[in-house]
Amino acid sequence: MKWHGDGGEVKSDIAALRSGMIRPGLDAAVFVGGKINSSFTAADKPGIIDEFDRFRDACPEKPAYVLGLGGGAARKILDRGDPPGELVDPLVTCELATTTDPDLATALIVADLMDR
Repeated sequence: MKWHGDGGEVKSDIAALRSGMIRPGLDAAVFVGGKINSSFTAADKPGIIDEFDRFRDACPEKPAYVLGLGGGAARKILDRGDPPGELVDPLVTCELATTTDPDLATALIVADLMDR
């Protein structure tokens, strides 16, 4: 186990954890759910949105699968028009945004990854 951060401040430790977890060289990422409040700024954006943005920066040519079934912050990612359609089949993106079936979502992601 590798500790990220200095153990002094939770916010900076979480940022260090995310920096260690989300880095160039990843093949794909899946985003679902996430805690959100009614309003947020770029400085205090929800964790899953921060992770999504970090993934897009670190791996711009890799697919990010965003599921709407959990609502929350992942739903906000979909509402703002991410991920780009050229990285994930638009039909897969649409189905992941609307399905309430986690088994279907999993099958779609696995099938899309197998086709790469």
